[in-house]
Amino acid sequence: MSNPTSSSPPAIRTGTGGEPHQIAGPGQPVLTTNHGMMISDDHNSLRAGPRVTDGAAAGAISSLLKAARGAGANVKIICPTIGGVALDDGTRLKADHQLGGGPSVLFDAVAIIASEAGTAALLGDAAAVAWVHDAFAHLKVIGVTQAAMPLLDHRRPRSHTHK
Repeated sequence: MSNPTSSSPPAIRTGTGGEPHQIAGPGQPVLTTNHGMMISDDHNSLRAGPRVTDGAAAGAISSLLKAARGAGANVKIICPTIGGVALDDGTRLKADHQLGGGPSVLFDAVAIIASEAGTAALLGDAAAVAWVHDAFAHLKVIGVTQAAMPLLDHRRPRSHTHK
C-alpha cells in the first residue's frame, strides 16, 4: 500500500493564459483557482449539493443528477430532514444531509429544486433562507427551478435589484 504523503508531486502543464494546471490523473478534471494556484490533488473533484423539498420535480432531479455525475461531480442531496423527500411522481429521494448538516459552503455548486409548497416552507425557515444567502455570498454556482425563484428574489440585495 502506498503512502499518499510520500508520492511524487503531480505533473504540471501550462494553460493558455500561462496559468499552471495540475494533472490529477486519468479521467480527473484539472482544477486551479481563478489566480492559477493549483488545487491539491485530493480536492480535484467537484461537489454539488442540490437542496430538495417534498413535491419537487422528479424529472429535474434525475436530469441534474445525470448531468452532475456525468461531469464527475460528487453529489450530496440536502433535504429538510434526514428522512428525505417524496418527489412529485411519488418516489422517495434519500437525503445525504439534512438542512442543518449540509451547509451550502461545503459545495462548489448548489441547486434548489423545490415545489411551490416547498418553496413557501423554505421561505418561512430562517435556516433555509440563510443556506441560500450563504451560497450567494460565497459565490457558489446556484441552479434553481422556476418554483424556487422566490428564494433567490428574497435574498437579492435591494441595492442590486433592476427595474
